[in-house]
Amino acid sequence: MQNKNHNDAVEFQPFDSLRGFREYLHEKEKQPIYKKELMEDECERLNCLFQQLQKGMFVTIVYYTHHQYQTVQGIITKIDSEYRKVLFIDNQRISFYDIRDISF
Repeated sequence: MQNKNHNDAVEFQPFDSLRGFREYLHEKEKQPIYKKELMEDECERLNCLFQQLQKGMFVTIVYYTHHQYQTVQGIITKIDSEYRKVLFIDNQRISFYDIRDISF
């Protein structure tokens, strides 16, 4: 008898035909954070840090993406400081222009 009631309960569970849509709407409701302009001394500090970066280093980087600041930790796998001004941390591409802070 218990099995029949259990099966009936399973049968009437709500069906979410738009899986993930509610989470998407929730993300859209968040207020965007605008990218902060760096002061001159902050730019100089970052430039010094950029010069110290090397492939294989473990770093923590705060950068701007998708209207918010993110923090990523990992190993630098590639640096293109001459042309594209990007670095890759575990194959995640980050533009130098989006970086707010670096720590080793």
